Amino acid sequence: MSRLTNFINGIEGVISGGSATARFPVTRRYHNSLLFVAGALTATPGTPLVAENIVDSMQITVNQVLIRDMSCAEYRKIAKFNGLTIDDNVIPVYFSEPWRKTPTGEESFSWDLVGQTEMVMKVNFKSDLVGMSLKILAEFDFDRNTAINTADGNPFFFLNIMRQKGTSYNPGAGEFDITTLPIIDPIHRIHMQVAAGTIDKIEVFKDDIKWVEGLTAQYNERLVQGGFDPSLFSLSVVFDPDQQASSFIAVKRTLLVRPTFSAGGSLRVLLESAANGFR
Repeated sequence: MSRLTNFINGIEGVISGGSATARFPVTRRYHNSLLFVAGALTATPGTPLVAENIVDSMQITVNQVLIRDMSCAEYRKIAKFNGLTIDDNVIPVYFSEPWRKTPTGEESFSWDLVGQTEMVMKVNFKSDLVGMSLKILAEFDFDRNTAINTADGNPFFFLNIMRQKGTSYNPGAGEFDITTLPIIDPIHRIHMQVAAGTIDKIEVFKDDIKWVEGLTAQYNERLVQGGFDPSLFSLSVVFDPDQQASSFIAVKRTLLVRPTFSAGGSLRVLLESAANGFR
């Protein structure tokens, strides 16, 4: 079925320092939504700002369950990391992932909301702004995500929702063991951003097997060869470099992520993992 594009109507709370809420109709399957934002500082009302200086963060909930929680910059970085060009005043939110190798793989991540109660997007604006505006253009259709049961040959509906959430740490210089990342869902990518210094080396152990090892410069060359832009984060660990929806790691027991830092300071770890429902 051909995809439709409609604005999301009834957005409330577009004010300086406020949180705007947009409610998405739940009778359809969503592929993406583009947020067009505008605004200027109160002190310089004639000078428009870029998206990162207008919107602080965005949360998306389905049935009041938090599915995505990222900064404006992180939404934009995810798209650019995968090779997309984004206008300065656009915040892209991809459900289906256009960078996947096949249309089937792309649409396998779409958000089929049929049967769900609600989907709400909250957009948190920065303070001291004037001339603000927000429009959300959603792309959707009325198809369902279906697959064939190999046991009986019958079709069934499925969900494969890419969750995107961040966790903060405060490591010192040198090696730092991260052992508290959620492992219930298959993991596609781990993005790390430091406030100071660099990440010089990475090791990842899945179920006591060393899955990833390399100096950052060497590992990034692997990503560049795969068509990614590793400059967007301090370090990105990619378990699906072939851009196939079926490539990921499924952790059974333990996950140890061990970056090596040139300096101490705050660390933001953004996890992309695929869940089989809105949970």
